[in-house]
Amino acid sequence: MPEQLSFEAVISRLVELREQEQEARWEMGDLLLQAQAVFPGRGFARAVASELGCSTRWVRLLMSVARAFPQDLRAADLTWEHHRIAASTTDPLAWLDRAVAEGWSTRQLADEIKRSRAGEPERDEMLAAGDTLVRRVDEYFARWGPRAEAVLRRVRLRLAAWEEAWAQGLARPP
Repeated sequence: MPEQLSFEAVISRLVELREQEQEARWEMGDLLLQAQAVFPGRGFARAVASELGCSTRWVRLLMSVARAFPQDLRAADLTWEHHRIAASTTDPLAWLDRAVAEGWSTRQLADEIKRSRAGEPERDEMLAAGDTLVRRVDEYFARWGPRAEAVLRRVRLRLAAWEEAWAQGLARPP
C-alpha cells in the first residue's frame, strides 16, 4: 500500500478482503462437507477444529450453512451471514427468498425470524430444558439401575398419558 492512503483506497481494499472472507467461508464449508463424506465419524469436526485452532462450533456452523445452501441455492445478492441466519430456521430457502425480495439486512432478517417465532417458546431454551431433563433421567437410571424398574413403568405411563392428551387436543392429561 502507498505511504499516503486515501480513505477511498482503504475502503476499497477492505471491501475486497471482506468479499474474499465470504468466499472463503463458502469454500471451507463445501470442503468440510466433502471431507466428512470421505472421513466419516463422530469426531470429524472436533479433529478439524483442533488442527485449525478454532472451535468445533465454528466448523459445524460452516458445514451446516453449506449443507443448507448448496452452490445452486445460494443468493449471490446476500452475504454468508444472511445464509447463516436463514439456515437456523426450519425453512431456510423461504427466508432467503424473502430477504432478497425485501432487501433485508442481516439484522432485519434476524428480527423478522424472531418476530415470526413470537408467542412460541424460545427454541434454544426449550431444547436446553429438554436436554437437561434427558440428562437427569439418564443420571437417575445410571445410579439406581434395575432397582428403578418401578419408576421406569411410572415414567412410561406418564409419557403415554401426555401423548394421549395431546392427541385429544388437551393441554395436559386429566
